[in-house]
Amino acid sequence: MAGYMIDTAAAIDGLTAEGIPANQARAIVRTVAHRNEEIATKSDILALKSDIRGLEADIRALESRFDGKMSALESRLNMKIYLMAASVVAALKALEYLGI
Repeated sequence: MAGYMIDTAAAIDGLTAEGIPANQARAIVRTVAHRNEEIATKSDILALKSDIRGLEADIRALESRFDGKMSALESRLNMKIYLMAASVVAALKALEYLGI
């Protein structure tokens, strides 16, 4: 994050002109300048939004792939269930034929 530029000398001068002792003014400006490094700029936020949109697109693509794989798995499982059911029916008919 880039933050924003602060003219520390001018800030200290402005604080001392308002009656704040120079040592306190320097401490205040140092604190503000240090915190400035942690501030996100508009371009930082726009870049983050772009990254999020890219991640959302990746998630949608993964969801689509997952849905396709789940549909294929469901079809294979249904086929196995139908084959098993047909085998059970055939076995029951064979037993019935044999009189068992």
